[in-house]
Amino acid sequence: MIAEDRWLAGVLGRPAFRLDQSVGVDEVRAHALGHAAAFYYAKIDAGDLRTVHALGGAGLSVVDVNVTLDRAPDPASPGAASVDVHDVRPAEHAAVLDIAGRAFQYSRFHLDPLIPRSLAHRVKREWIANYLRGGRGERLLVATVGGRAVGFLAV
Repeated sequence: MIAEDRWLAGVLGRPAFRLDQSVGVDEVRAHALGHAAAFYYAKIDAGDLRTVHALGGAGLSVVDVNVTLDRAPDPASPGAASVDVHDVRPAEHAAVLDIAGRAFQYSRFHLDPLIPRSLAHRVKREWIANYLRGGRGERLLVATVGGRAVGFLAV
């Protein structure tokens, strides 16, 4: 299936589409003929080489690979006492937007050679702005040190 991503299209200034794992090479090629300047993306399990190769045959290339790590917490470890993590507060919105608009280097947008760095920064800033407006995600956690926002986790 090829699904339009209107939010991303609005930020990128061109049509954007999400591909699911069931889409075929011919379907992507035919769709792309009618959307020459479009941005396409797919999130595929790294072990699904058949789909990775098939989408490569349709002109897509791997730009970003995500790894999910998991670790059980050590109850004997006190953690970093100086870091406070909490739900974002209105007074922290500007600081979090600033972090989102400058801190990313390795996102799929920043790694894509066809997307200017300034546009990649804008995508990440708008992504978090959408969280703050309640249009995306479930929670936005902020890490502060000495009352100053130093990072966030978008859930």
